[in-house]
Amino acid sequence: MKKITLFSLFLVFISVPLLHGQNTVDLYAMNDDGEIAKYSYDSGTDTIFLEDSSYGDITATGGGIQKAYALAQHPITSQVYVLIQEGGQRFLWEYDIENDIIVANLGQIIETPEPDYGGINNIAFGEDGTLYGSFKTNAANSIKTINLPDLSLQSISDIFWGGGGNGLVYDFDNQKLIVVRKP
Repeated sequence: MKKITLFSLFLVFISVPLLHGQNTVDLYAMNDDGEIAKYSYDSGTDTIFLEDSSYGDITATGGGIQKAYALAQHPITSQVYVLIQEGGQRFLWEYDIENDIIVANLGQIIETPEPDYGGINNIAFGEDGTLYGSFKTNAANSIKTINLPDLSLQSISDIFWGGGGNGLVYDFDNQKLIVVRKP
């Protein structure tokens, strides 16, 4: 299976390259409406160019999606995952980005029964295949690991700031999980 890079125009972000030639890498961007555009990066000229502005659409794949939050690709299996909101709840889907098909709805990601919590905002894979999620509650933001396939959670860090959601990405070069705060 090919390696790809996924990133977002609206706080949906991941990065794992798909090499298909000597210098070219495919990039995919998803906005919060679930629309996917395909770009290419040429490392020889250090240029990013748009290949297809309507490459895919998560909302057209079915399921009553209200908002798309994140794309992430497993670094070992190359499976692409999508974090979406459906019926007011957050779900994790397996997604075939090459064919624009939802492979499976893995289920709802539930952090707490607390009312008015923001829930999971973003996902990113570590180099060993660990799936991380950033969560927002009324009191704090937190980072948790998400076990595949049962979606059980294990807290690894609480971050005490109020306000908007978190950006989350794994830096494969430096082996670090990076959390970005929306002011």
